[in-house]
Amino acid sequence: MSTHRFIKTRSRSISVEALSALAAFLMTLLLLLTSFSTALAASSVPLELGRKEALDRAGVSVVRLLVSYTASGAKVPDVQCTGLGVLVASWSDATGDAVQNNWVLADGNLINPNNSATCLPPNTKKLTPVVQIFYSNAYSAGVAPISSDAIPLDANTVRCEKPTCKDGLALLAFHNDEAQPFVDLITNEKQQGDGLALTNLGGQISLSPVNTKSALADAYKAGITQLLTPNLVSHEQVNESWLPLLNTHGQLVGVQSTSGNGNTFTPSTTIQGFLANIGELKAPPANPLHDSWNRGIDNYYNERFANAQQDFQTASKLNAQFLAAKKMEELAATAKPPIGASPTKNNNQSQPTGNFLAGWNILWPWLLVAAIVAAVLFLAMRRMMRQAALEKELKEIERPSAIAAEEIRRQEAQQRQEMLKPPATPASTTANYQPQTDAYCPRCSGLVARNAKYCPTCHMPLPASGPKVQPQTLQPEAAHLQPGVTRPLPWRGKKTGGLTTEQLTTTTGGLLNGATLSSSLPPYSMSQSTAPRLGFTIATRSDPGIKRKYKPNEDSLVAARGTWTVNKAQVPLGLFVVADGMGGHANGQDASRRAIQTIVDYMVPKIVKSKEMPTEALPHLLVEAVQHANQAVHQNNVELRADMGTTVTAAMVVGSTAYVANVGDSRTYLYREGKGLRRITNDHSVVASLVEAGIIKPDDIYTHPKRNQIYRSLGEKPLVEVDPFMEELQMGDKLLLCSDGLWDMVRDPKIEEVIKRPMPDPAMTADALVQAALDGGGEDNVSVIVVSMIEGSEQTLISGIQLLDKPDSLQMPQV
Repeated sequence: MSTHRFIKTRSRSISVEALSALAAFLMTLLLLLTSFSTALAASSVPLELGRKEALDRAGVSVVRLLVSYTASGAKVPDVQCTGLGVLVASWSDATGDAVQNNWVLADGNLINPNNSATCLPPNTKKLTPVVQIFYSNAYSAGVAPISSDAIPLDANTVRCEKPTCKDGLALLAFHNDEAQPFVDLITNEKQQGDGLALTNLGGQISLSPVNTKSALADAYKAGITQLLTPNLVSHEQVNESWLPLLNTHGQLVGVQSTSGNGNTFTPSTTIQGFLANIGELKAPPANPLHDSWNRGIDNYYNERFANAQQDFQTASKLNAQFLAAKKMEELAATAKPPIGASPTKNNNQSQPTGNFLAGWNILWPWLLVAAIVAAVLFLAMRRMMRQAALEKELKEIERPSAIAAEEIRRQEAQQRQEMLKPPATPASTTANYQPQTDAYCPRCSGLVARNAKYCPTCHMPLPASGPKVQPQTLQPEAAHLQPGVTRPLPWRGKKTGGLTTEQLTTTTGGLLNGATLSSSLPPYSMSQSTAPRLGFTIATRSDPGIKRKYKPNEDSLVAARGTWTVNKAQVPLGLFVVADGMGGHANGQDASRRAIQTIVDYMVPKIVKSKEMPTEALPHLLVEAVQHANQAVHQNNVELRADMGTTVTAAMVVGSTAYVANVGDSRTYLYREGKGLRRITNDHSVVASLVEAGIIKPDDIYTHPKRNQIYRSLGEKPLVEVDPFMEELQMGDKLLLCSDGLWDMVRDPKIEEVIKRPMPDPAMTADALVQAALDGGGEDNVSVIVVSMIEGSEQTLISGIQLLDKPDSLQMPQV
């Protein structure tokens, strides 16, 4: 059984404090690893300066762009994209007006201001894009990564070659106080040249171009700092979707882009035409830094080191952040030509291989694992906190109800004593008999003592004038047995097969010593009337379910039939019990079977010896049997130091009256043609209490996190409160007893749809109900007993007690 007791729930999981400490440690470790990896990337970058002319000249001008898309009001981006850009124009801002004086050529599919970048997942909601520029390690001479502030992507900062900006060139304009080095475009090159990429330490790219996990936003941004080392590559060697192409002197000959249509080469002549249409770039101001840097590169690789040193010194003074100029000045001061330097050879140059997912840095797996574990712990902590808040809320709800329950129990004990007093007039004078307790609850119509302050059935506070008094003209028996009216008793309160009418006389179990049943009960009005006498047919089914197919079935059931003598006439008697054990595997099975064995041991001898039993005790018999079952399971728990328990729903049908007792969330239903299915019993579960308090809706019981917790069951305490009910039955009625394995998998409308089908045999109804539970998921053991009321003439009465279905271990008591 999936249900467990709420009051004695024990926490077997890690405490919230321990999870918080572990999560904090992992988050700290994640930040340290990120910082360490960033520092390692910054301090260990192999400087390419002074080794190859094309890389020295253009490597300082290539940048990596990080585009972040964020929902309105959010602090963490939903989507992040990365790609390359290259500075193609720059000048210093001498005016102080913060004009846009730096221009980066990039892919229109990346810096798209229209929220339609190709890196966005399909059907993405409207997001706000910003871009951050990361300069190369060559620009910063490997000291530390340098980046710009976040720049919004809009019509003011982005100029596009095409109206939609997609599949075309785009310029990103931004402001910087100092001038920056930019690449020159060349128009007389016929070959495409080498691609200029930014890679990691090993010459590879180890970061996906798109991140859609907001929880990894910081880690993704930190990973950008490891992809800033310039390298000359072919487009086939690295999977960048947009790549600037250089000649051997580091001049831009075009760009190559990858789209769904394959690779597209855009020559520098097209780029120049695009730049010529930008008003600010038609006559750009001079850039001394750019000129000094290019002259220094020319002098250095022509071995005019003194001139080169002077040029680099000039460039260094124009922009303090441009550390490449300072580094080249130091190299030129050594007056040594670069080892193996050649404009046509790439000496000691690592060539990247693989794609975006290859060549992971050794630290990145640890970063990823730490991030995943931290996320899992965060979710676990959040769930535990929500559960703690819910349990606190439930305790607040239970506190006032416990006080009220104690007062109700006191009132009920007093009423019980009054109700059990024998009538002042002998039963033989029924016509003149007037019961002491002929008052009824105005809400549930339950029998109530005249001086009661609470209804013992529904706990409704009664008005000061007292309970409603039934008119004296109504005969007691008629009021007691009025068809269709539920009379809960005022003191409150899993399958081996189905049996047809023909099988009733051949079922194993036999009669108890051939004894006949008799009683001195006052005659039932139904027996005295001309209405046909009622009988019943029975079917039972039990299945372990789909998910528990190979585990012990924790459900147990028993079905028995016999007769009871009323007014010297025999009427059919039936005893039906469904118990759903809990405690896990064999413990749950033992609890349910022990409860059923105790109920049988208690009731059968009393039924067989019914002449010795007062007539008033009949309605109490079933409740007392359930109380004894509770004591038996509880005593077993004490002896074995166990924590097993069971729910139980039981029905005793005598003639046209059904007495029902219930503890837990196993249910008894009544189906009546024309009125539909109605649940007789009440669930003693947390979710049922929440529904009654108006906190959740009835349909929420199937999905609520507390749906498997009950607050009342057999075996938990020495005494248990049992809910009793009484129903007057009619021809064609059907009683259904079931464990939660049925109603939790099959909603009540579906149960009604199955049970109302005109089937000649109740065994077919039982089969259909169990199959519906299996079709609904079969997550638990499922047990049903179907009792169909028929005309008594259709059934042959038997004497004694006959077992129709029972657990294999059940033993009949000796009478």
